[in-house]
Amino acid sequence: MKMHFISKILSTKILVLKLKKFKFSCNNGSAIGRRCICISGYSGTRCNRVMHCKFNEIRSNGSCFDCSNGWKGTKCDLIQCIHGVPDAIGQNCICEKPYSGQFCESLETSDVYSYYNHKVYKLGPIGALLILPLVTILYGCERTAQSRRIKRVEEHLSGQNIIVNRNKISTFLTTKAKNASNQ
Repeated sequence: MKMHFISKILSTKILVLKLKKFKFSCNNGSAIGRRCICISGYSGTRCNRVMHCKFNEIRSNGSCFDCSNGWKGTKCDLIQCIHGVPDAIGQNCICEKPYSGQFCESLETSDVYSYYNHKVYKLGPIGALLILPLVTILYGCERTAQSRRIKRVEEHLSGQNIIVNRNKISTFLTTKAKNASNQ
């Protein structure tokens, strides 16, 4: 039990020594203990966030009077992404496809073409697989309709005691339909 207690004390002392060796750093400011004092125009726990105050006007408490376009927050250090989301730091946008630009506000023609061409490349085969059955059904309906037309004419002529040749009726109806479509 005593040995366990001694090992805990030693490990705690080693941890304290390691923490003392670790130098706390600030990107755009100076460290006082474990806290950063940022130079004007920067914010964040490590002074790593650029403030985007309109006309660089900063209040005495370090906040901005007004933000430049595309920025928000009391220190104007949070980006507003129109068609996207801010990155982990909140200073850059991760844009949705096909948008680009600092605030994901731009649509370049080449980006749009590339985006939709890629979609067609991925979804094209699915579209083809959906169209083929529809074409087959349409073809079947056309054949059935033609067969019914021939049968109706055949029944009508048979009712008038006229000898009917099914092949002649079929030829007559198809040539009549072709002539009507050409005019």
